[in-house]
Amino acid sequence: MCQPLRLNAGNEALAGTSVSLRLLTPLACIAARSMASAAPRGGPAAFWDSTYGSGPEMVYGQAPNRWLAASSGVRDLVPEGARIVELASGEGRNAVWLAEQGFRTVGVDISAAGVAKSRAFAKAKGMSEDVLRFETGDATTFGDDDSFDAVVGIFAHVPPPMKQAFIANMVRIVKPGGRVIGQWYTPTHVDRKNDPAIAWGKGGPPDAAACFSAKELRSSPLGTEGAFEVLEEVDADVTEGTLHAGKANVLNVIWTKATLLEGKPDRGEA
Repeated sequence: MCQPLRLNAGNEALAGTSVSLRLLTPLACIAARSMASAAPRGGPAAFWDSTYGSGPEMVYGQAPNRWLAASSGVRDLVPEGARIVELASGEGRNAVWLAEQGFRTVGVDISAAGVAKSRAFAKAKGMSEDVLRFETGDATTFGDDDSFDAVVGIFAHVPPPMKQAFIANMVRIVKPGGRVIGQWYTPTHVDRKNDPAIAWGKGGPPDAAACFSAKELRSSPLGTEGAFEVLEEVDADVTEGTLHAGKANVLNVIWTKATLLEGKPDRGEA
């Protein structure tokens, strides 16, 4: 799920579906999944191909992200049958869950290995391509303007130079009145993880600058083009497969894009 700064985000031009994709550069790859080693020759795609491998094990598990599954922003605030794009779908666990909820979903990732495993997982779940599709693609360029009812990003971390472009793309591709729903590790999480005096979990970028804070999002396009329904930094147990395990500090976000009638909020409004 890594790739050069490209905005996509959207996950494949799949009108009418929900997508999940991951967009990062070599540095992003390292930052995003908390891999401390350098990307192998071949670039970010090779890095993630190596991480996911070709075996049956899903390194982040088969269950959806716990917060996403419990989030009213998905099941209650997004209408059934809506088109959702999940950025950085990895091995497909969250995109499959979204499709099971009745959303037309598309998962997009830079890793061909991740996409192959996603498709196999979806097939095992009995999902048809009418409701769920996975594509290999660039995270920073995907998507038409105002084309999705919701954009989902779960631990879709990118290197600092790419963060504003990533955020701007989420804002661009979601429809007016649509939602951005995401969970990210925070700078506080990295500080605690690196403090030997604190018992903390593993997972997340090694670089705090690759994480997101509430303050940062308030001053981003999210703060000027819509309104936050949820914007909170909280401690949580994040146990997902073998690479995310234990106590974490995360940023939970549910945001609604302003409609033409509503206009734009003042900068920093949450």
